[in-house]
Amino acid sequence: MAIGHLIPAKQCDESGWVRIGIVGFAESVVSTVPAGYEAYARIFHPAALNGVPVRWRDVAKAMNRVDHPAMQWPSIVGVVSDRFSMPGVWDEHPPMGSLPRSELAPLVDVLRKWTTTPEHCFFGVWEGYGALSSSVPSAPTFDLPNRRYHLMEGPIEGLLEDVEVPPWNRSANLSWPADRAWLVASEIDFVSTYVGGSRTCINDLVQIDQMEAAEVRPSDGVRWVDDLLNPAPDGA
Repeated sequence: MAIGHLIPAKQCDESGWVRIGIVGFAESVVSTVPAGYEAYARIFHPAALNGVPVRWRDVAKAMNRVDHPAMQWPSIVGVVSDRFSMPGVWDEHPPMGSLPRSELAPLVDVLRKWTTTPEHCFFGVWEGYGALSSSVPSAPTFDLPNRRYHLMEGPIEGLLEDVEVPPWNRSANLSWPADRAWLVASEIDFVSTYVGGSRTCINDLVQIDQMEAAEVRPSDGVRWVDDLLNPAPDGA
């Protein structure tokens, strides 16, 4: 889907609070979502088997690993390589840097309830994608540690839109409403999406049947070496 609702933001002032709230780079949950929210959640990007989504908890069970909120994909499958699969369990690794549209739709339905400004949201798009939709490069930019983003704006439905031309299917990396009630972050190198919000918002989010999500602590690590309950993968 080409960008339909999103337009370049007029200026980047609205990104300042995100920069202030981010703590370091790839260190913890608050290196991805700003500190200060009441609660945080992690959405596990699904693997797939013959095109059908596969949840991490099912992979962990098949691999005799521990299913827990801070588990990391290399640790539950046992290897760092993304070319490894297990017949009958998964044949496609979780997508990196973007939540599949099948999970974005129910996420939007929940997030809409927990903002007073669903018609006015902001979206950060990593500048390094090679096939950005035509309107993105003209948008102003802002910096976070080791990353630069174009700032777009539009209604909450912008979460469902591709920021690259076909055949790529990538959504914005950062999304938040004007009232800052929540923020959704899909870091380009992660196979999980993190969300900060109110306690009630996060409680609703982790109960969405169509996705696999868990509440996490702001101090939880986000790198594959931060899975402390499963063995280090081969190739580590």
